[in-house]
Amino acid sequence: MFARPEDFVFRRVDGRFEPTELALGPWNPEHLHGGAVSGLIAHVCEAVPTPVPMRPVRLNVDLLHPVPHAPLEINTKIVREGKRLQLIDLTIEGRDRTVARASVLRMREAIGETSDVESPDTPRSDVAPDMRRAIPEDQAANLPGFIRALDYIGPPEDAPDGHVSIWLRLRCQLVDAASPSPFVRAAIAADFTSGTGSRLDHMQWRFINPDITAHFERMPIGAWIRLDATARISGAGIGRSASVIGDAQGRIGRGSASLFVEKARR
Repeated sequence: MFARPEDFVFRRVDGRFEPTELALGPWNPEHLHGGAVSGLIAHVCEAVPTPVPMRPVRLNVDLLHPVPHAPLEINTKIVREGKRLQLIDLTIEGRDRTVARASVLRMREAIGETSDVESPDTPRSDVAPDMRRAIPEDQAANLPGFIRALDYIGPPEDAPDGHVSIWLRLRCQLVDAASPSPFVRAAIAADFTSGTGSRLDHMQWRFINPDITAHFERMPIGAWIRLDATARISGAGIGRSASVIGDAQGRIGRGSASLFVEKARR
C-alpha cells in the first residue's frame, strides 16, 4: 500500500538515521532510492545555522556506493562561511564506509535590494496536477518503497521521445514527524531527473545515476513539483539527463545527472 501521511521514510535513533522500507529503491531490495538520500541530505543541511538569512541555491550529491538499508550517520562541515554565502560539505556513512558525499551552497537573501534587475517570472505551468492520472492503489505492491512514499503522475502515453514531464509530491514525512520543507521537496525531485529523462524499459535496462546536481533560483511553493526532463545516451552506455524543475507557479531551477546504462541482469 502507499504511505499514509503519518508514515515516515527515516527515523532518527541515537543520532543516526534508520531507513524504513519507504526509503528503498528499484534496483536492489537492500539499497536506498537516491531521492530518499538527497531529501535526507537537505533535511540535515537545514539544521546547520547561518550567520544571516540564507537560502539553498545549489545541491550536489555523489553516490560513491549503494546506500544500504542500514543506520546512516551524516557528518557536516562548514568549509566556507561569510555574510554572503555558506558552503557545507556532508558525508554519509553506512556499514562502516562512506557511501555518499554532498555539498550545499547557500546564499544571502537580499530581499528588495535587486528588485529593479529581477528577471521576469516564468509563466505558470500549462498542466496542473491531475490525481486521476496518479498511480492506482492496486499497483502499489509492485512498486519500490520510495515510490510508495510519493504521489506520482507520469507522462501521457503520447509524450514525445526525449522530452518527458512528470509531477510528484511526498505523501508522508521524511524524518520522524517533521514536515518536509520546500528544500527537502526540491532535493527529492532533483533526483528524478535521471529516471524521468530516460524512456528506457526498466525491465530491460538499468540506468543508474552516480550523481545529482541541482541549481535553484527559488524554493517551491506547495507540495507538487514538476520535472521536464531530457536524456541523451551514447553507444558506450554513458549518458546525461537534464531537467527543468518547477511548481505550479513556474520554474524554480534546473537539475542534471550522469547516467550509467547497462542491460538488466536476469
